[in-house]
Order: sequence, then structure tokens, then C-alpha cells
Amino acid sequence: MSGRTISYRGSSWILPAPKKPSEPISRELPIKWWNKGVKLAGLKPLKGRGFQSLRRNFATEMKTEPLKDLCQLGGWKDPQTILKCYQTADEDRMRAAMANRQPLLRVGII
Repeated sequence: MSGRTISYRGSSWILPAPKKPSEPISRELPIKWWNKGVKLAGLKPLKGRGFQSLRRNFATEMKTEPLKDLCQLGGWKDPQTILKCYQTADEDRMRAAMANRQPLLRVGII
């Protein structure tokens, strides 16, 4: 097998090789699965659409959750990775935040 492997947890591989469960899956096989899924779904292959796009979408959808929990859920070791690489700005959430904004004068702080 060439290249890096998918994480090893405990006593078995998260994604074992189909014909050799004692070994990890190759890096190439999930890409083949992805491309087959795109074809079966009738989607056009797009640059940037892949497993990382799913992680970006997950990180963005879950951004209201505590960062420590999101790290655990998504398997990120460093929360800065989520903030720098995965989460994207969400126009609907930004509009809602501005609509719910409480000026300091109104709430009696100033």
C-alpha cells in the first residue's frame, strides 16, 4: 500500500481494507467510491467537491456548538484548524446575528 493511511483506533482499523481487514484501506479506494457515487447520483464532477467539502460543510453547520465538542465530533486535534480551514461565513447566520443585535444603550450597559 502506498501513501498515508486512515487513523487507527483501538484494536481495529476504522476503514479496514476490504480483502485484508488487518490492514487499513488504501487512500485511493475512498476516492474511487466518491467518484462512483457522483456518477450514480448523476452529478457533474466539480473541482473542490470531495470528502473535504463534506468536512467543511459539517464544520460550518455545527459552528454554533462548543468548539471543543466540534473538535471531538469531527476528529480535529487543533481548534484553529476548524477556524482557519473548515468553517465558512454563513450569510443567513450573519443576518440573523445583526437582526438580534442589542445595542449597548438599549440594554443599559452604557
